[in-house]
Amino acid sequence: MEERPRNAYGDVLYGVEVLTHTKLIGLVRLRDAEPETGCAALDIYLGEKEY
Repeated sequence: MEERPRNAYGDVLYGVEVLTHTKLIGLVRLRDAEPETGCAALDIYLGEKEY
């Protein structure tokens, strides 16, 4: 797995996992966060078709 820098305020990653199998199936990313406006872009990546 590729090393990634620590999460920063403007770019945060969260894993999406199946609770019954403890299997990582995707991720959610908040990017370009602007605390002054409360806005950020949301990216959702899911890679397992059976879920």
